[in-house]
Amino acid sequence: MQTKNIDLSKETRYSLLELLKNKKDHKSSLMLEEINQLNAIYIEKDTSIIKDLLETFEDCENKDIKCLLCFRIAKLYYYMNDKDNAQKYINLAIDYSENEKNKHDLIKILNNLDELI
Repeated sequence: MQTKNIDLSKETRYSLLELLKNKKDHKSSLMLEEINQLNAIYIEKDTSIIKDLLETFEDCENKDIKCLLCFRIAKLYYYMNDKDNAQKYINLAIDYSENEKNKHDLIKILNNLDELI
């Protein structure tokens, strides 16, 4: 189940950004990108990043990451009320998932796209 506590999410993001603001190493940079992406998707509901996520998806070879990207893309399409593409990317996430619990959860979402909220 996804957390719905937006205030806590924003506070956590702020704290993490403070910790990372002066870090220049590769891992910190990746963490910063992930934090910003999570904020764009889950807090801002910024559908303008779909193109970037799709490009990353195409370039990615790791099935777990492809699964995660498909889920995030589906969520953004759902925010746009594009249920066909939301279903398409949930189905792709199921295909890429190698974890049975994740597959089960994704199938549950596929049967009720409102779970993407």
